[in-house]
Amino acid sequence: MINGNRFIFSNSIAFNDLADYTISLSPDIGLLPPSEIVSTPSLFVNGSPYSTMGTTAERLGFGLHTRKALQDPDVWRKGIDTIRDEILAGEDFLGNPINESTFKFLITDRVNYRVSSDLFEGSKNYLATFKDCIYMSLVFDSGFAVFDNNFDLRVFDQEVNDLVADHQLLYFNDSENIVETVAKRIQDSFYPEERNKITVEEIYDLIDKKQWILIKQILLQLMTSDVPTSPWTIIEYLRNTVFGQEVSKQIAETSDHGEKTAEKIAKADKNKDIVIFDLGMLYELDNDSAEATYLDVCRQLDLTPNLRAFQTLRNSIISEFTEAHGFADIPEEYNTVLQMIGRIVLKKTKIYLDTELDSIGWNNLAHATLLRSINLLSDDAMDWRKYDTIADIIEDISK
Repeated sequence: MINGNRFIFSNSIAFNDLADYTISLSPDIGLLPPSEIVSTPSLFVNGSPYSTMGTTAERLGFGLHTRKALQDPDVWRKGIDTIRDEILAGEDFLGNPINESTFKFLITDRVNYRVSSDLFEGSKNYLATFKDCIYMSLVFDSGFAVFDNNFDLRVFDQEVNDLVADHQLLYFNDSENIVETVAKRIQDSFYPEERNKITVEEIYDLIDKKQWILIKQILLQLMTSDVPTSPWTIIEYLRNTVFGQEVSKQIAETSDHGEKTAEKIAKADKNKDIVIFDLGMLYELDNDSAEATYLDVCRQLDLTPNLRAFQTLRNSIISEFTEAHGFADIPEEYNTVLQMIGRIVLKKTKIYLDTELDSIGWNNLAHATLLRSINLLSDDAMDWRKYDTIADIIEDISK
């Protein structure tokens, strides 16, 4: 019989590749860590990493994230039995069947605790969060990403290029200006005789530093629809969109994430099989504190730690930090959240009251995180373009 503690599952609200990767560093997880920080299961079925749990659940009408009490008992039972059989048919990365393997298995499909415990009693279900500041959970939501010249082109490929026809693909390898390339594509969507009615520079100003989900939506409307949206309709929409309106709406839609996380943290304190993975350890500047948190997580997951690999990972994250400029201290009530936003969102340390926003790349996610921490969710408050420094923001939101 397979002992349940051989399996480690990621909780359904813990969408975080970084946590999966960190756990996979343990020598107890049968996985050769990839060169990139990605989420990789250590269970293999038919020679491929196991990734069909979600597909199987969907086929059966079984919810991996929905509470057991809200689902049909027969569907739940069938879903659990079917997925358990899939997992037990798996192997470790050396090709050894589960019952002959000496490794533990990281399952990266996101599931709630009741699913993992019913699959294998005694298995571990871990929740990736920022334990002492759950408002940082907004960093899990790509909807706050800003579209500018620092945008991650891998995201562009996954969310636009992978969905359009070959002749519609956008290439950036010969361009040093991402926003300009997209602005030109939007201008090219006009009829030739209309292109001179709006310049690339005007389109550039309309899309630069806007919310990524808005830009993605516009591009897909232009490039994938059977009846493409009129470019003029899109331009007028951009001209009339209140800056921050979409972002404040996004904050409101995700406002219960923190509440759910707080509930799960409370449950974890009473259940040894739910383990909190505090992501703060990877951004913590003090090595001793970071190591202590990592060792405690490994102890709770019953994994052998890999301190050398953990520190290498931390160093790769921290090496990207640069110091902000300024000298005036931030009021204590705002300091913790702003220093965390600095490290986690902006890759900056030592944020000051007189730090200029442009100098640290202040963006939608940074501002949304700050507003979420004080529960200020208005369109007007979200428009951070009117501020020059951190002091300007604090003065306004403190009124």
